[in-house]
Amino acid sequence: MRKSLIYKIMALVAMTTILVSTIPLAGLTGVFEGAVTKVFAAEIDHFDTSKLTKTSSGRFSGVAWTVYSNNLLWVEDDKSGETAYGDSNVIDGEQFKLASLTYDPNFNTELTSIKYLYIDITAPKSVSQLVYNLDAVEQIKLGDTFVNTSSNITNMSSMFYSNDCLTNIYLNGLKTSNCTNMRMMFAYCSSLKQVDVSSFDTSKVTNVSLMFYYCKSLTELNVSNFDVSNVTNFSSMFYGCNKLTKLDLSNFVTSKATNMNCMFGSCDALTTLDISRFNTSNVTDMGSMFWYCKSLSSLNLGHFSTNKVTNMYQMFYKCQALTTLDLSNFNTSIVTNMGSMFQDCISLTSVDVSSFDTGKVTNMSSIFNNCCNLESLDVSNWDVSNVETLGYAFYCCKKLKCLDLSNFDMSNVILFNNMVENGENLHILKMPKNSSATSTLSGCWYALKNDNTLDKTTLYTSIPTTGTTDVTLIREEFHTCTRHDDGTGTCTACGIKVRYGDVNDDDNINIADAVALKKYLSGYEDDNINLYTADTIADKELNINDAVKLMKYLAGINVELGLAE
Repeated sequence: MRKSLIYKIMALVAMTTILVSTIPLAGLTGVFEGAVTKVFAAEIDHFDTSKLTKTSSGRFSGVAWTVYSNNLLWVEDDKSGETAYGDSNVIDGEQFKLASLTYDPNFNTELTSIKYLYIDITAPKSVSQLVYNLDAVEQIKLGDTFVNTSSNITNMSSMFYSNDCLTNIYLNGLKTSNCTNMRMMFAYCSSLKQVDVSSFDTSKVTNVSLMFYYCKSLTELNVSNFDVSNVTNFSSMFYGCNKLTKLDLSNFVTSKATNMNCMFGSCDALTTLDISRFNTSNVTDMGSMFWYCKSLSSLNLGHFSTNKVTNMYQMFYKCQALTTLDLSNFNTSIVTNMGSMFQDCISLTSVDVSSFDTGKVTNMSSIFNNCCNLESLDVSNWDVSNVETLGYAFYCCKKLKCLDLSNFDMSNVILFNNMVENGENLHILKMPKNSSATSTLSGCWYALKNDNTLDKTTLYTSIPTTGTTDVTLIREEFHTCTRHDDGTGTCTACGIKVRYGDVNDDDNINIADAVALKKYLSGYEDDNINLYTADTIADKELNINDAVKLMKYLAGINVELGLAE
């Protein structure tokens, strides 16, 4: 009976082996209860000293240290009651740095060779630069003794600073309830792929500047439970976290914040950002706040208070996906720096800055540089009396048609270089009196006379040094005209009346116009050529087809000048 039972068991085992070897894994879901999961080899525990050999050890200033064969450095409290060497400046209950171990003559291991670090000392008040200079460390684990006493810590600034090879930090149970400073805590941990800070108690923290600075490998970060109600300094908190696609900051209440400089700088993968609870009433510095956030398609800043802000330098620099910005609530009355504020916002089509108070601004260099899709811009009421540089201010604003600077008092401006260059569609440029701006102009620019006609005695190739009156320059070839039945047109932008086919601007259409156009197309330069009226086909190009159409008109063939064929 027993023998028969053994045979049955053996047969069952054999059948099971056959089934497992022949049935596809996908089909096993219906055979066994529960889903089939893959079984992987257990991850190597680099902190399991039972399988390691000691290479060196010692005691120093209350600390016992051991180095193991896999380059693991194990640091714990010295419980022997005696210390081989001591230095009251190394550890005294206030601060401890692992670099202090190099003072121990027995510690003959280079810190730069340590790959794994286990810390189980009684936590001091400060762990600033705790693991600084361990350039090769890949994993750090905090022991129970450290974790259980970590409520002693008030200063965690630069705790894991500048460890380029660090991929994992085991922070389970770390108590941060008494910490006030987390500045640069993980700064330059450029290989860190994840770090669990979700349970951090940050209620007493006042400084989180550069906390995750250049953590460029982080793909996710949970700071949704952070209490930042006492934080004053947020500068560069997430700078360089360029793999983060989202950040939940919906619980960030920032009423005590004074500095948000570069807070999200170079977070170029962020697509959304909820800053709806931000209170910026005490912020003085917003410079580069959204610098190079090139994937952000929208920003809700309607609730932002900027009454105390003095710096907006590069605030939206290279926010390349933004199409609009609502800055209607911005108070800029004490801002001094607006340099490159909107530079390279290449998708921005509109931004209302007409109410900006710029009376104290000294720097406007490159403020709208390369806003190549900006179609309109009203800065006519801006006070630039204290501005020293306008270089590249409106450079490469390719779709901007009109720029009214007639109220600009530029008496203190030192730099004007390339102020309006590459404005390919710029048609009207109003310059103030007593201007000494020296920015070059491309195209055929003429001054607008009082009778709303062009003064063609001077062709301007650069912004003129104006006298006691302001001057309006018109780029002739960019008229946008409403065509009339009599063959004339009135420019909807500048109001100038033009007659299509009147190439030489003598108010007649005759053979002289055909000759002038032919000479121009042959390479003869003539400042009196009206490039707009010469475009008889209205395709914004001058070629032989325009000359042919003009000849047809002069020959009495029924063609309409100024209309596309």
